[in-house]
Amino acid sequence: MLDHKTRTTDSRISEIDDEDPFYGALRPGGALDLLSWEAFALLSQYAGVGILMGVFTALQYPLFQNYLHMEGYQTASYNVLTALGWSSKIFFGILSDCVPIFGYQRRPYMVIGWTLCAACCALMAVTPFPQAYYGKAELVRVPKANMTAEDLKHINADAPSSGGFFIVMSMFASLGYVLADVAADAMVVQYAQREPAAIRGRVQTAIYLTRDSCSMIPMLIVGFCMNDFKYGGTFSWSISPNIVYGFLVVPCVLAAYSAFALMVEERVERVPLRDYLGSAWMLLQQRVVWQICAFKFINTLFWGYNSTLMDPVSSLWVHVQPIVNTSFQIVYQLVRVVSMFAIGR
Repeated sequence: MLDHKTRTTDSRISEIDDEDPFYGALRPGGALDLLSWEAFALLSQYAGVGILMGVFTALQYPLFQNYLHMEGYQTASYNVLTALGWSSKIFFGILSDCVPIFGYQRRPYMVIGWTLCAACCALMAVTPFPQAYYGKAELVRVPKANMTAEDLKHINADAPSSGGFFIVMSMFASLGYVLADVAADAMVVQYAQREPAAIRGRVQTAIYLTRDSCSMIPMLIVGFCMNDFKYGGTFSWSISPNIVYGFLVVPCVLAAYSAFALMVEERVERVPLRDYLGSAWMLLQQRVVWQICAFKFINTLFWGYNSTLMDPVSSLWVHVQPIVNTSFQIVYQLVRVVSMFAIGR
């Protein structure tokens, strides 16, 4: 009986869809053409976020743990600081919603975010990176107590405390691309509401496919190009960290240009903060909203724990090479991409 009712309901929806291709759309304008320049501007925001997020995540182990020989709590702090922007999304969202710039709520904040990110990456690219902790490959596995006076000349004892500038700049760069991401998320909501019921969710699938696919590119670069003895690997060659940071300027500039020149957005009136917060509070009191918020809070509270020993154990005990470490990260991202593609179909 249930199956018969379900088939009947599905057939009625199908009949309505055939008669009205815009059935279920919550906004006028029609579904976004994913092959248009407007869609390219939107997807470029998530491509940039994926690249930046992938690089900063991938650099933690080979660069700050192995190259600079930092302590576990220091590399864990790097991870927390570069992810700090994601905890600030609600504040960036309020800023974007309530303080339009020249009448635009989204595009200016995308440009500002990418400009900040590009400036930080460019500054890191031109600032000489500190020398590696190990100056000779033969000393990598030798305990410091067993080194001779000649060996100690090839050890940069100041390396663990010399990466603070790059950690702080990475934090500000992450704040920049998260600001752009928040503005892009708001645009995605508008595009999703324009989609009819039959294809709703297509834009969300496209943006996350783009973000996670692009995050694998920098992981490959870091894994293959930062794998000599200074980074804890076995290759005979490597690239400088400054080259990696310089590479990051390119997606920032392209994403900023796309937001400025290709993104389509209508002018709006400024929303009073008091009215905005009142509407948000009413929305939060709805059962479907507060239950999701409660789940996210509890899930993060009990799941988001990491030990400060993870990187030191991988480096000093297991001797994990950067190429192996990034390979597992790529496999993880690949599973996400394939899963989203399957769900999106």
